Amino acid sequence: MHACLISRCRTLEARVRELETAAAEAPSSGETSEIESKLRQLEAAVSDRDDLERRLASTTEELDSTSARLESLRRELDLLRQDNLSLEEGAKEQRERLQKEKEELDGHASFLHFTQEQLKTEVGNIVRTACMACR
Repeated sequence: MHACLISRCRTLEARVRELETAAAEAPSSGETSEIESKLRQLEAAVSDRDDLERRLASTTEELDSTSARLESLRRELDLLRQDNLSLEEGAKEQRERLQKEKEELDGHASFLHFTQEQLKTEVGNIVRTACMACR
């Protein structure tokens, strides 16, 4: 759209120059109405050009604003990605630490279970021995 507006402005400027040249070369006596018509065309072309220049300026401002917003969003996205990576690394470290702790606790639980079974066996043996002695 930006290029289209610039092209349209150049076309209108060329038309303005043509009309100015034609108005300057036209005789002053018999062609007054034609000159007035060309003058109105010239004024309309100048008005169109001014409108296009205003639209171009507005579009350029919007483009600049949008570009700045886009760059801001890109920076924000980069920061969020960095935060995400940091959080993922922290979560991975926590998982590894918890897994190691779980393995240690599983080892302790197995040891305690084995010890409990040994104690049950010994207590059973002691009770049997004591019962045999009582008879």
